[in-house]
Amino acid sequence: MPNKSQGKADPTARKLPDDLITVSELAEYLRFSAGTVRRMARERTIPSLKVGSEFRFRLADVMAKIQEGDTAAPVSSPAPMAATGLGTPPATTTGGF
Repeated sequence: MPNKSQGKADPTARKLPDDLITVSELAEYLRFSAGTVRRMARERTIPSLKVGSEFRFRLADVMAKIQEGDTAAPVSSPAPMAATGLGTPPATTTGGF
């Protein structure tokens, strides 16, 4: 006897929108680590949806947020060499040891 549910869509099942992407997909696109993307989602730095225990993203929403400039850079930019003192020679001392 065939199962009555064969061939019929489950009316209680929810279909995710096609434009949602995963943490790993967004990380690859942005060239961030997956951990950075998860942290940014947890801290609500970038817009996200939670599906069960996983984050999902709409790329258009994330890119719009980034374009607004409201997101903090995940990694601080390096200081110029002159500011770090790496471009200057070490100070000389007078007197012996």
